[in-house]
Amino acid sequence: EQEKEIVANKKLFLVAVCALNHVTFEQIVNTYDIPKAECIQLLTQLDRLKFIELQPNNRIRLLVSRTFSWLPDGPIQRFFNQQAHNEYFRSRFDRTEEFMVVANGMLSKTSSAAIVIRLKRIAREFSELHNEDARLPLAERSAMSLLVAIRHWELQAFAEMRRRKK
Repeated sequence: EQEKEIVANKKLFLVAVCALNHVTFEQIVNTYDIPKAECIQLLTQLDRLKFIELQPNNRIRLLVSRTFSWLPDGPIQRFFNQQAHNEYFRSRFDRTEEFMVVANGMLSKTSSAAIVIRLKRIAREFSELHNEDARLPLAERSAMSLLVAIRHWELQAFAEMRRRKK
């Protein structure tokens, strides 16, 4: 229900992402076309959803962990799959602070589990750096997204050429 309500309102979604990124109330209203009164209403809505705690002087205290995950196949993940996915991958990933690689291989369950543990560690490190950088002025930070994924997968064109089991 939280996710459904957040994703249903573009401005609420934006303010939620800002809260996750330690963007202050003042920075939100100075950066985005959201009047102060409306921003307070949106923050109050996030407070009611237990996503943040709206404190005196419109200070924002995040109530969710920086390393939380959206629900698998939930409203936020579906939004990403339907709208943000293509936009995200439209980049050539050729700037110095960008990187993308697709590695293919065949792994045992043990090796796959080891990779998952390492990927989770990378996600935690990303979150820790994000928290450290929150002290910097907004002008010295830029929105970055880390996509880390591993899954059982075979290109559909290849799967269609598999021999059928007798």
